[in-house]
Amino acid sequence: MIDSHLADLRQTYSQRTLTEADVLPDAVQQFRVWLDEAIAAQVDEPTALTLSTVSGTGQPSSRVVLLKGLPGDAGFLFYTNYESRKGQELAEQPLAAINFFWPGLERQVRVEGRIEKAPEAMSTEYFQSRPRSSQAGRLGLAPKPGDWQPRRARSPGNCPGQ
Repeated sequence: MIDSHLADLRQTYSQRTLTEADVLPDAVQQFRVWLDEAIAAQVDEPTALTLSTVSGTGQPSSRVVLLKGLPGDAGFLFYTNYESRKGQELAEQPLAAINFFWPGLERQVRVEGRIEKAPEAMSTEYFQSRPRSSQAGRLGLAPKPGDWQPRRARSPGNCPGQ
């Protein structure tokens, strides 16, 4: 049964159009342009992305994490605890989808591809850049825990050998 109250909640998206002529040929460069627009527009949480994974038994799962970098052509960098549910799912099935949604800009960006561990040096650099209170808040320790590591999403367009 359709809930007419919910069915009537519909936004008409008409501010923008999107054609091939409107975008750069390099998808990551285009994403950088759009991310800069989202930051300049002061949208809430412009680096928030929904990360969707699947367990070894096929059970899908989504959660919001924050983009922490776009290192060259290395993909979309985020951090996770390897022992968390998402960390375990990514170890079992290293494919995922990420989605950025900026409703105020009438824009969303989808990326699908392989998730891989990023170099340890990236993890240490980021962890040390965090405020001391955030470092200490992570398991009550200032040194970076070994199970807290970066991951990066690589779409087929920025995956070597694909």
